[in-house]
Amino acid sequence: MSISTDLIYRLAEKTSKDPSDLPPLADVVDPTVLERVVESADDSVDLDFRYLDHEVTVSGDGTVRVNERHE
Repeated sequence: MSISTDLIYRLAEKTSKDPSDLPPLADVVDPTVLERVVESADDSVDLDFRYLDHEVTVSGDGTVRVNERHE
């Protein structure tokens, strides 16, 4: 499973929505670039961004974390 697909499914689960009902990930981050950065990064690299009121972290080892933003 690609990083982008994993991210979408995790976010869908967190928001209780169908993955196809989420806005395009490309509105926030280029999925192709995301995949390439993770493929070429070492484990110490983290990419952080916001998507649908959630903080998303994608680590260089391919780990995807999705947490609800608390303000």
